[in-house]
This record gives sequence, structure tokens and C-alpha cells, in this order.
Amino acid sequence: MDANNLMLLQRQHLKPLKIVLLSADCLWGLLVLFLWREMAGELIPMFGGVLVLMLILNLVVLEARKPSASLKSLPSDVLRAVNAQCLTGLRFGNGILCDNDCLVLIGNVVVTVVMLKDVTRMELRNIGKGAIFLEGKQTPFSGSLDPYTPIGLQGLAMRNKSNQGVINGAENRVKGTGTFRQADRDTFWRALCAAWKKYTDTEPIVS
Repeated sequence: MDANNLMLLQRQHLKPLKIVLLSADCLWGLLVLFLWREMAGELIPMFGGVLVLMLILNLVVLEARKPSASLKSLPSDVLRAVNAQCLTGLRFGNGILCDNDCLVLIGNVVVTVVMLKDVTRMELRNIGKGAIFLEGKQTPFSGSLDPYTPIGLQGLAMRNKSNQGVINGAENRVKGTGTFRQADRDTFWRALCAAWKKYTDTEPIVS
């Protein structure tokens, strides 16, 4: 899978989390070793919940090193184009608009890609620095679904229940050395609407 630039964006975003998680793992390991002699039989009921949480967080980080379900579902030519354009696209908040009319969304854990031709509703809300909400038709993924892909993105139904499915102008998740074309809310919205209108007669909503 040709997604090295997309995965670079994903790994850069995860780097601080991995550092914190590694430190927490080491501290928990030392604590368990220190208490094992005195409280061996009581450690699991006392710290079982925390240990399970740490295990889940470690699994999430490991899974986030892999391409998300949305990347796996893209046609190979579309994926190659997005991968080539994602570091130079028009960027607003946690969203990057590529020249082939695809959106790259930087989530809390994974990077996802949405083709604008699959979007059926688009809304700009003038809150804070601006937030763009998208809804789309159901697009089934081949193979098993990635369990760490947000539910809203699995069906391209991106709602305001989670920032992972929203282009939020206040988000600063896009990092690295990409030569992004930085845009303010209005510039990005105009470009997004112009690209979307190639595929639909539906009017975008401003609220």
C-alpha cells in the first residue's frame, strides 16, 4: 500500500502519546514489581482496571501504526494521488483538501480519507474558529473493519458527536515538515464547496 506520507502524518501525531505511554508503562512496571512481594494476591483486584486500560491504550497505539480502514477501502489510484498530495494540500485545522477532491482528516488516533463524491451533506458552523460537518452515503469496506476507526467515519457519516469526524479550525493536529497551503475558514470553505459541487446539486449549509 502506497501511503507513506499519510502514515507519516499519523505517526507524527502519535509521537507525544507514545512517549507518555512508554513512561507510564515503565512506571507501572516498577510499581508492580515493588508491590509484588507484599501484595501479590491483591494487586489484580486493586489495579486490574488500570492495567486493562493501559493494555487497551497500548493496543490502540500499535493499531494506529497501520493504515486505517478508510485508506484500505480507497481505489489504488486514488490512494496514490492522495498520498502524493496530502503534504501540499490546502489545510484548515485538522483537515487537508487535496487537488483530487479528497479530504484527509487527522483524527485522535488515525488518519482517514473521504472522497467528496461520497458526501451528501455539508455544513459550516460559525463556532469558535469554525467547524465543518459532513454526512455521506454508506460506503462498505472490504474485509474486516478496523475497530479503532471512529464509528462515524466507518460509514462516512461524520457528525458533531466526535471531533474525529469534523474539520475543526481550532485543532492543531497537523504537524511535520509538509508544505501545506494554510487557509483560513472562509478560504477553505469556498474551496471545499467548489470541489463538492462537481458531484452534487445539493447546496452546502451555513449556520
